[in-house]
Formats: sequence, C-alpha cells, structure tokens
Amino acid sequence: MGRLNFLHTDILRLSFFGIVFIILITYSLAKRIITFHVVSSAARCKRGCTIFYNQWAECKLYSELGGDCVRKKWVFISFIIFAIACSVLTYNNFQRSGKPLIPSSKDNRFERGHNVPGKLYWAGSAQDKMVALTFDDGPESNWTPKILDILKTKNVKATFFVIGQQVQQHPDILQRMDEEGHIIGNHTFSHRDLTKLDAEHVEQEIDNCALEIQKVIGKEPRFVRPPFGFHSAIVDDVVYSKDRIIILWSLDTKDWTGLDAETIKSRILPHMQNGYIVLQHDGSNPKIGGSVQALPEIIDGLKAQGYTFVTISELLDTQPYK
Repeated sequence: MGRLNFLHTDILRLSFFGIVFIILITYSLAKRIITFHVVSSAARCKRGCTIFYNQWAECKLYSELGGDCVRKKWVFISFIIFAIACSVLTYNNFQRSGKPLIPSSKDNRFERGHNVPGKLYWAGSAQDKMVALTFDDGPESNWTPKILDILKTKNVKATFFVIGQQVQQHPDILQRMDEEGHIIGNHTFSHRDLTKLDAEHVEQEIDNCALEIQKVIGKEPRFVRPPFGFHSAIVDDVVYSKDRIIILWSLDTKDWTGLDAETIKSRILPHMQNGYIVLQHDGSNPKIGGSVQALPEIIDGLKAQGYTFVTISELLDTQPYK
C-alpha cells in the first residue's frame, strides 16, 4: 500500500480539488473580464452590466435590458452548477472504484520487487498488513522448543524451514510443530550450497529432505528455502519442475552472528512493511540466544503496529503441501 496508496490519495485529491480550483479561477475571470454592454433602441446601460449575479442590480433599472442580463446571469449560474456536479461525480467515482493503482486480483497482487508469482517470493502482497515469521535450520532440542513455547503463548503461527538431517534427530519436535499449526518447509537435507551442485544433486538434497518430513507428518512440503538464500537457474528449474515454490525473505535478523536482543529488534520493528517475511533461526547455533530473547517483544511490537501474524501459506494464499 505504502507508496501506491499514497499515490492513489494524491490523485483523488487532485481530481476533486483540481476541479474546484478551476471553478474558482473561472469565477474570478468571469467577475473581472466578462463584462458586457447591451445597447437597445430605448436605453443604454450606462455603467455596464456583468453576467455575475452580485452586480445584477446595475441592470435591474433598465427593463429593456433586463431580459438579456437575466439570460446571461442564469447561463453562468448553470455553468457553476454543472461544474460542481462534475466535481462531485468525479469524487464519487474514485471512491467507488477503490484503489485502482494497486493490483487487486489474485494474479497480480504479488507482483512486487523480485517476486515471481507462483514460483518465487521474497514478500507477500503490499495490500495486506500481515507479517510472516520464519525459522531456519531446525528442529533442534534447545532453541526450537523455546520458540514454540513463545509462539504458543502469543498465539502466533509461523513457518519452519527444516533440515532433513535435523528431522532425523528430532522427529518429535517436528511433530509438535505440525500439531500446533505451524507450517513446515524444506531447507534441504544437509544444508549445502545448491548453486555448487549439478541438477541431480540439487534434486537429491530437496527430495531427501521432503522424504524425511513426510515420514513424520505424512505431508510433502511445497515451500523450499535454499540454504543461504543462494539459488541459480539450475536450482530454480529443479524446484519448479515438481510444483514447489522458493521462499526467500524481506528482513534478515542476522541472528546467527550472535547479535543481542535489542539489536535484533532494531533490525525488525522500524523496518516492517506490509507482507514482509522475517528470517530467524532455530538450529544448533549457540549464538542465537538474542533472537529467541527478542521474539516476544518483536511479536508485541508488531501487533502494536497493527500487523497480523500469518504463515507463508496464508501470506501467499497458496497450499503449503502437495
């Protein structure tokens, strides 16, 4: 909405107030310029008579001239009424049409930034005051349960991009994620840089992770987040060929570097926009304590700004599983 909403408001104001301005200019010009003298066989309007109504008294004394002045006065008044009516109709038309400059259909409302609708997303629709929290690299026995506890307390659903090897070690935590209403995404089997692999090995990394997830929750994810966010034409082709979707992010907390809670919050709260996807981590990294500590305040702060928390599935209005 942001910029487009602002642009729409400007056009609305210009359309309405611009016409009013034109009316005022016409009023002023008519009052000063459109003065005429009427000559008849019986009398002459010595001081002239204008078509504007507040100088009509000058012509009232001359009955023979009155007809002309009345006609011209009502022509001008009729013009003013017509112009005002056009202004009102223009304003109402914009009001009824909603927000014409913002894509509103399901086909184009996700056309934003680097998004490739139906294939790759770094953010959701700018129309929706929603935010999606995402966590990478789990499940893990220390951080993931703490994050799940916080999300449960705050009644927030998130999306977890899990690693196949981690799923093998902690299937019970993955099961809890699913049971508590969170969405599971594919973060490859061993967290390798997919851009350094050929198509066959890229496919193995994604398929093996999907298999481990399916063993636990009985569902195969459609959402794939390449490790480090790195992807190439080869990676894209492999992902898209099996009706999967690449999910990147809008705001990176960089929590894996060991930032404290206050710094993590400062990377999120002042920079949030409609439809943004937040990247945090819940893997075995011992440095992400600041991120977990900041999470409750991030949730409270974004709620105070009017944001609704959703999963990636809800943000993009698409099915999360095959």
